[in-house]
Amino acid sequence: MITHWWEHLTAGTYDAFTSQFQPLRELMVDVLPLERGDVVADVGCGTGLLFARLADAVGPTGQVIGIDASTDMLEQAERRIEEHQWSQISLVHAPAAGARLPQPVDAAVFCAVHDVLQDEPSLDNVLGQVRPRGWVGAVGGQWVHPAVPGLDLMVFWLHAPYVRDFHRFDRPWARLAGHLADWQVCDIAAGTGYLLVGRTGAAPLSDAGSAPPCRVAPGRRPR
Repeated sequence: MITHWWEHLTAGTYDAFTSQFQPLRELMVDVLPLERGDVVADVGCGTGLLFARLADAVGPTGQVIGIDASTDMLEQAERRIEEHQWSQISLVHAPAAGARLPQPVDAAVFCAVHDVLQDEPSLDNVLGQVRPRGWVGAVGGQWVHPAVPGLDLMVFWLHAPYVRDFHRFDRPWARLAGHLADWQVCDIAAGTGYLLVGRTGAAPLSDAGSAPPCRVAPGRRPR
């Protein structure tokens, strides 16, 4: 989701500039146990780069609801929907903190939406519309642990056009994890990114490991 004054420029170049991250976006969808007929919210959907993967996961009987505050991004998302004739995908033009979904959802995904993940009203609103024990997935960039100046400079250059600031970029997923009953997070892309999977609703502590494991390449360290 883009909220900067350069919105028109970045919306037009977003797909090409971030194409190298498409496998990581799709990895997030793949690790979630989505089923045919599920309803999924794509929070900060942008131009709809996750739509194909999500539509395939939920099938023609499921629904995908894309949420974004950017008019330019949603215009491109609408064109993508029309091009592929996805009847199960709809759009909500609103910031995450104020988005009202047409129905409760079975899962929510957050892809490269750092600003949303740092905003408690946004998390409260979206997660409050996910069914109890619904699945939640998130993927995005982060500072490398431990810091590697060259890699962190690359991370800054790649993400600067799309985030308000880099506050909490060492653990971008932490606020979201605090809303989940059980969750797992893994480093991906040589530590320059993260993948989080969890569930909403109350759960006993003994259930803390029930989320599916992060299926990432060997050598990536789970936290």
